Amino acid sequence: MKALSRIVSWARNLAAQISLKKHLPWCGALLLIVLILFGKYLFSTTHVVSEIGTDIYAYYLHSQTFASSELGQGNLPVWNPYTYGGHPFLADFQSAMLYPPSWILGMLNPVTAINWWVSIHVLLFGLLAYIWAAMRGMKPGAAFVAGAAAMLGGTFYMHVYAGHVSNLGTMAWAPLVFIGIDGWLRSKHAGWLVAGAAGVALQVYAGHPQYVYYTAIIAGLYSLVHLPYLGRQFRRTALGLLALYPMAVLLCAAQLLPGYCALSETVRSTGASYEFASMFSLNPENLLTLFAPWLYGGMGRLYIGGVVTFGRCSCFSAFACWRWRRTASRD
Repeated sequence: MKALSRIVSWARNLAAQISLKKHLPWCGALLLIVLILFGKYLFSTTHVVSEIGTDIYAYYLHSQTFASSELGQGNLPVWNPYTYGGHPFLADFQSAMLYPPSWILGMLNPVTAINWWVSIHVLLFGLLAYIWAAMRGMKPGAAFVAGAAAMLGGTFYMHVYAGHVSNLGTMAWAPLVFIGIDGWLRSKHAGWLVAGAAGVALQVYAGHPQYVYYTAIIAGLYSLVHLPYLGRQFRRTALGLLALYPMAVLLCAAQLLPGYCALSETVRSTGASYEFASMFSLNPENLLTLFAPWLYGGMGRLYIGGVVTFGRCSCFSAFACWRWRRTASRD
């Protein structure tokens, strides 16, 4: 209890140090962008914010319909009897049944719930990216550009087009992991480790383990890059970084344990053939979509081209700003 009270006290002190007047207008601008993009869908019960024929129509809409029906009756859906002759529903990561937003959105119409899910996580990704950028010393305007580029960049925003609901939920929490790492590196306060571990746990609960894995790889490399600069506090800082993911495992064990048990019943439990594993590999001719995303037409190639093109534009803008700043400093 003492540790919890210390973390709560730390969070209060941290909030007191933040100048809300300086940051609120920029965060409001991120909210305005989301409202412009998704406002008309937030109260719709017939139009889903995704391309027709994508994963929302093939899976998520039906999954959300079942979840909403069960939650509306006061039940926690553990088993879904309507697919494959029945399969574990709570243990299925993509059901996100233990993810807090799912409990609230489950009370809404399934179409409305999915639209709110997408909108909330696009905004969340932008806000967390803004916080991380500001924490690393960027001025509010620059942090706003970073947040907008993150939530509208191709590697994230094109998942809206493709109907990848759980991808959006898991990716949105990634900046919180790095906020926790940076905070720990600077102050060595355990509260930052808890924040980072909470980010990982929320990634797991949001329903897409693949992006939890990707984030863990980058977080590990990010931590290794900073280790040579730790000096005398090397051991303590390194042990804290190593403790982040074990802490996260404890926080999300309620999802990891049933998910692990359900693995033995999946097609991939005995391994995957090369043909199966390479189904969605990047074909060489798709590299042409670097320059013309709509060259071939069709959702699949548009999705790949859009991801790379939007990401390329962000990188080009960042490089141009860096060059301008470097030239200005010389003058």
